[in-house]
Amino acid sequence: MTLSEPGVPEAPPDPEAAERHFLHLTHGDQGAARHFRDSLESIRDTADDPQLTTLVEDILAGRTPPRALVSSAAFNRAVAPRLAQVSERLNRLDPAQRAQLVEQGRRELAELGEKDEDEAT
Repeated sequence: MTLSEPGVPEAPPDPEAAERHFLHLTHGDQGAARHFRDSLESIRDTADDPQLTTLVEDILAGRTPPRALVSSAAFNRAVAPRLAQVSERLNRLDPAQRAQLVEQGRRELAELGEKDEDEAT
């Protein structure tokens, strides 16, 4: 992990490395990679924790692999309460509602992947 430290020059951004990381993590799924990137940008833009903001900026810049989130205390502090809320909401859905939500997510990821393909051409 290459989190920026005071007095230490920051590695230059490497957008191609970031994209490779996202595609590797999502097994080549363009839509899922874009969703992941968009989610990280949202976290970066709304995080109150400077350590989390720096980590996410480094991931988006390709300086740090996304898997660094898993071992980040700052990420876990920010996400743990929200995961409990999401889990509780999902548990209240009946099987048909869950299936509908899954299908909606698949459609949205497919649309994001198509959008990326259109932008690449």
